[in-house]
Amino acid sequence: MITSDPPLTRPAALYPKLRPGPHTIPVDEIEAIQRERLRGAVIHAVASGGYRGTSTRDLCRLAGVSKRTLYELFGSKEGCLQATYDAVLEPIVAAMRQAQAGRREPYARLHAVIEAFHTAVARERCGATLALLITAEAAERDLAGPMRLVDHLGELLDACYEGADGPPDFVIRGAATAVMSVTRSWIFHGRENELGGLARQLSDWVRQYCGEATRLLGQGRSRLLMGATEEREALCVARAEDLNSPQSLRQCSQRALRSMETSGTSDRDWGVGTCLAYFELLGHVRSDPDSARLAFVDAPGLGPDADGVREQMIQGGVDLYSRRAPAARTPSPAVAHAVVGASWGLLHDYLEGRVGDLRTSVLCEQMSYLAIAPVLGSEQAVRSILTGRSATTWRRPAPALVAAGG
Repeated sequence: MITSDPPLTRPAALYPKLRPGPHTIPVDEIEAIQRERLRGAVIHAVASGGYRGTSTRDLCRLAGVSKRTLYELFGSKEGCLQATYDAVLEPIVAAMRQAQAGRREPYARLHAVIEAFHTAVARERCGATLALLITAEAAERDLAGPMRLVDHLGELLDACYEGADGPPDFVIRGAATAVMSVTRSWIFHGRENELGGLARQLSDWVRQYCGEATRLLGQGRSRLLMGATEEREALCVARAEDLNSPQSLRQCSQRALRSMETSGTSDRDWGVGTCLAYFELLGHVRSDPDSARLAFVDAPGLGPDADGVREQMIQGGVDLYSRRAPAARTPSPAVAHAVVGASWGLLHDYLEGRVGDLRTSVLCEQMSYLAIAPVLGSEQAVRSILTGRSATTWRRPAPALVAAGG
């Protein structure tokens, strides 16, 4: 476990350099100190200026060690990031496993895992630590770690239902990302003191997704979506010239949200309209995969400057979802954010190829169920998705409206 807590406000070295020459301190203790310093420097770099923009020389200056020391201890800058990620990840996962042990009832296990995650993150320097985890996982293709934190979360959430009927696999995968996303957002807005109550809300939210009818989802059998596919025309999407900046992220996210906002609004059935809105979003993703990848996969790698843009994107999705929901059943902010975060997770895995070659209709069924079930219930959500046409005619968004947001 990382125990040092270097201040995040100092622009120069975080630690004084060790005195050169012979030492009375044993060599292995000196190496341990140097490792700890370099890991502290990585956490500082990620939280303050972004990992990509921090050079090996910067890390060494922050840690008060030589470049030769970094290479001897970790082999490379990437190796130092991996070691820091592992050092932060291991105690968090261990805390969640320990919290789950000894509990039999699925809901009690579920709540214990999420609550332990919040407690561990808060103990491990909260925002800076979570920024490290998110950034490292965005760079997963460059690292050699065995499992991401969201993978561990998904595994533990799934284990809560051993011997009992639980939510389908795609709900568990989405819920793992949702827990990460909601937690990060609450910390970003300085609401760490609410994490205790948040764990209960998220546990209640996940519990809503159990039901026999969920077995009918994920097979691409929705007559609604089959009809939409036949009617849909290719959209002309304006592409961002630069896909490596917070500004391009803002443009990409605005186009993605606009594609949802203009679809499904004419349907009297909110569930059907939600399904069509997700269908339009996935059409946008397929027509402009580079922008979609920036918005749903690579955004954390842009550094702290992109955090505010990311929050605006998520809040835009939360506002759209909450605004359209039936007035008497408007979900809480935490649930609305969890729905958006879960959908984000499914899109991330789809774009990364982590779930195979899913058809758009299958992914749309899954994302729509995540959104509809907390408001209308599991059974009604499935009926809305598998229905034929709604009572009104589906109004396709004009291509010019979608392309105008760049």
